[in-house]
Amino acid sequence: MEKDLSKRSIFVVDKPKSSIAESFKILRTNVQFALKINDPKSILVTSPGEGEGKTTISSNIAASFAKAGFKTIIVDADLRIPTQHKIFDFPNEIGLSNYLNGECKYHDIIKITQIENLDIITAGLIPPNAAELLSSKKMPELLKLLKETYNIIICDSAPINGSRYSNYISSCRWYFNCSECGHYKKG
Repeated sequence: MEKDLSKRSIFVVDKPKSSIAESFKILRTNVQFALKINDPKSILVTSPGEGEGKTTISSNIAASFAKAGFKTIIVDADLRIPTQHKIFDFPNEIGLSNYLNGECKYHDIIKITQIENLDIITAGLIPPNAAELLSSKKMPELLKLLKETYNIIICDSAPINGSRYSNYISSCRWYFNCSECGHYKKG
């Protein structure tokens, strides 16, 4: 059964006084403190498996940075099961996969959200070669271009297994690894 993501909240916008929104603000503040030390601009949100909160965390931490005045972009880099376009209510015909395939230009894939300071790159059409596209030299080049315009880049990733996306992963400076509580065993 497919989840209805159009009803998923961006808590820091829809419920800014909730405890969940406060948790995202605390996370943002902690990252801000670290940014002053190391100045990373790109954050990859991933997990070992599906359905562990990557999209919720990505959209909320991106919105939290944007609400705090940082020019922010969220990149839906889950080219297998993209969802950010549903949360932000955008069509998904043109996006990251189209850019990586050479079908469109950089400026064609950036969309302005209703949240001030927050833009988005949707995943685009689902390609048959997602791992190859994300591992291509165009992905780090895109992140480099984004760093010229944005203070913060949040990449909502597919679950990462091994190093299939090594080119892409190495271009991000921070990693949030989500996992469902009690889902994985030690050892």
